[in-house]
Amino acid sequence: MSETSRLGKVLKIFYSYAHRDKKLRDELAKHLSGLQRQGIIIGWHDGEIRAGSEWDVQLKKHLTLSDIILLLISADFMASEYCYGVEMKQALERHERGEAYILPILLRPTDIQGLPFALLQFLPRDGKSIVGRRDKDDAFVEVAEALRNVITEIDRRLPSEPVPSGGIYATLPWWKVPYSQNAFFTGRSSILEQLHAAFLARKVGVFVQALTGLGGIGKTQIALEYVYRYVQTYQAIFWVTADPQGDLLADFVSIAQFLHLPEQHEPNQALIVEAIKHWFHQHEGWLLVFDNV
Repeated sequence: MSETSRLGKVLKIFYSYAHRDKKLRDELAKHLSGLQRQGIIIGWHDGEIRAGSEWDVQLKKHLTLSDIILLLISADFMASEYCYGVEMKQALERHERGEAYILPILLRPTDIQGLPFALLQFLPRDGKSIVGRRDKDDAFVEVAEALRNVITEIDRRLPSEPVPSGGIYATLPWWKVPYSQNAFFTGRSSILEQLHAAFLARKVGVFVQALTGLGGIGKTQIALEYVYRYVQTYQAIFWVTADPQGDLLADFVSIAQFLHLPEQHEPNQALIVEAIKHWFHQHEGWLLVFDNV
């Protein structure tokens, strides 16, 4: 990718790390210096906070403004209340909302099974830690190449020309999805392909699939990417928020209004839900996403 990227800006990289891992962070930064010299990224970590500044305020500010967050995982990172409880939590929330991309890097061996970020693609890809490699430089080069690939993928997903209002989604008879496609979403292709294959295999009746896991691992973003990636497979796509229940009922009312159902103004919301269910029974080729179940 060249400096004339369609991103139109320098991507902000945030290093989330435990202070004991400072030397490893510095080594990683050296290997990312090529991207920085090309004007593609600019890195930031808490060591750049000036004396006298409010440390917590500055750190959260830069974390909020970052485009890509590098989680430098080690036992010390896991043991740090701030790294795990504040930085990682905020990073996962931004990742789930599609505002930033998370790249977890296993610096030193530690148990990550069952943790919120465990399903994300870790680096190095062989599952070994950076310090567990015979040649740490090779491991850091792999991280740098993976980051470049992520940025290239983000760049590729942006339209080369302005998309007309409605775009391809305007060609669907019914499209009601409240979110734009996330340009920062990369990877997870195998999960998306499995979902699509399972839907295609079921030709008759209603088929339900569930994305499960702890909050913050990106279930909403996977569902959103599926919707946009396979939009041409469907005649109708709807998105509702299942929790709290008030949001779910409000979304169903909105769908009834969107479909111009006679029951759309019915004060008894249960009748509206029944009307929508009847509409689904009368039509084929639809997809209904229940988010935050």
